[in-house]
Amino acid sequence: MTKLTFQTAFDKMLAHLRQQGRASVRTYPSGSTSCRYRASDGAMCAVGCLIPDNAYDGDLEGACAASRWVLGALEGELDLGAASLPEWGEFLRECQRGMHDQPHRNAERCQEDFLRWMEVGAAAVAVQFGLTYRRPGAQA
Repeated sequence: MTKLTFQTAFDKMLAHLRQQGRASVRTYPSGSTSCRYRASDGAMCAVGCLIPDNAYDGDLEGACAASRWVLGALEGELDLGAASLPEWGEFLRECQRGMHDQPHRNAERCQEDFLRWMEVGAAAVAVQFGLTYRRPGAQA
């Protein structure tokens, strides 16, 4: 199995969110929402799509993407030769925040499209970590 690098993890999260087209959330009776690694309707957040089915546990919900629990669920997937576990934690936290959680809050608050905000976040994450980002429809 090929281990994920920052670039391949970023590409996988970006492709997943573009295809899904929405955030992975739980909606409460009050109408408020919270982001979920995996929602009951099958949606997955940016980091949630990287977690193998056999490593996912509902107890991960609510844990930061940089937590030892989430990193533990992902450890077998990550190229630890390319980056240390703490570096992976920072990367995953920023991807989750920039590509999923903040776009969800912005879209909800402004009644705008999640994908538009997600692309803005993805471009910022790419700059922060020196990754290649291609806008939808851009030539490879």
